[in-house]
Amino acid sequence: MTVWRSTIKTQALSVGALIYDDTGERVRVFVAKRAETRRFLPGSFELPSGRVRLGEDLETALRRVIKEKLHVDVTPERVQTVLCYFNSDRGEQLAQILYLARLHQSRPQEIMLTKAKYAQSRWVSLETLESTLGAMKVSAPDEYQAVLTTLVELERRQRV
Repeated sequence: MTVWRSTIKTQALSVGALIYDDTGERVRVFVAKRAETRRFLPGSFELPSGRVRLGEDLETALRRVIKEKLHVDVTPERVQTVLCYFNSDRGEQLAQILYLARLHQSRPQEIMLTKAKYAQSRWVSLETLESTLGAMKVSAPDEYQAVLTTLVELERRQRV
């Protein structure tokens, strides 16, 4: 997507987590549905993410953001990809560092959402990806592709 420079008022850096669970038969990735009260992309599924504070390193920011929004601790494993997008509501260009991350606790069902941010959440596998995240393919195609690529990679790794 090309955005004219005159519409961009600010730039920001954010971190996101592609949280996965490979303890079952199928690898799954965690996605959350934005609350309908959110101004930017209300009701759409996304990977949990948030802004990096001034002076904060990226992995510390990721752990803080996930703790604030999901009330769980994660271990960042590696940078999976970098996404860039435009928030038309704020006139803001964002660069998002997307990390592959693992939950600290062994039971993925312990995730509790911050209700002001998220309405619901799901764990998606390759089989349920399209039915759950079909709208993400349109609203956030780079993020959707990152989820798809990661699931395929993790499935291959699990079979070895």
